[in-house]
Amino acid sequence: MNYSAINYRGASLMLTDMPGGVWSWTHDATDGHGTACSLSRAHADIDAHLARHAAHSQKVTTCPA
Repeated sequence: MNYSAINYRGASLMLTDMPGGVWSWTHDATDGHGTACSLSRAHADIDAHLARHAAHSQKVTTCPA
């Protein structure tokens, strides 16, 4: 089995050795990570994580100098 990492939207995904083929993902730029039972679920989880991160980034404002 090929355990090479797959990249999706800046996240690195890898199939783990756990029974059932669990996918593990990390997104270093946003400190995101998770596991999923399928590659399509991992993609959906990454999409949701990035959407939450983008929404949070838009709410953050800087203080005037």
